[in-house]
Amino acid sequence: MHHERKYARRRASDYYLVIDRISGMMIGRIVNMSPNGMMIVGNAAVPIGQTFQLKLKLPSVVLGADHLCMEAECRWASHNRRHDWWEAGFVFKEISTYDRKVLQQIVIQLMNGQDEWVDPEAKAKSPEDEKISYVRMRPYRRHNLK
Repeated sequence: MHHERKYARRRASDYYLVIDRISGMMIGRIVNMSPNGMMIVGNAAVPIGQTFQLKLKLPSVVLGADHLCMEAECRWASHNRRHDWWEAGFVFKEISTYDRKVLQQIVIQLMNGQDEWVDPEAKAKSPEDEKISYVRMRPYRRHNLK
């Protein structure tokens, strides 16, 4: 599946828990993420092709949010025998506009290695600053698909 990604994944430096909103059960924790998906590790297998209603608990407040809610589909899963855990890749299917903005900030923070969360609207002072600070979904590093 790695070759089908549009965006490079970024290693999660903090502990992000992933919870199934329907059952309330913890699925695992995020290992890496991009604007379009994530990889998690957990104790149980995740059915490939199944769509989940997920809640991501954030380790700190980002733009006023302490969690994200989204619909995501499991695209692949495998057992890591060395560590005796399950790994699974998810693609985000549906996410609110506000949660998408929070997700963008998380990915940018992971890319830049910043210690603080940046609210682009709070930092903008001029029209030029506003253009620079606006967070948009774009590929920062595309995988070579050839």
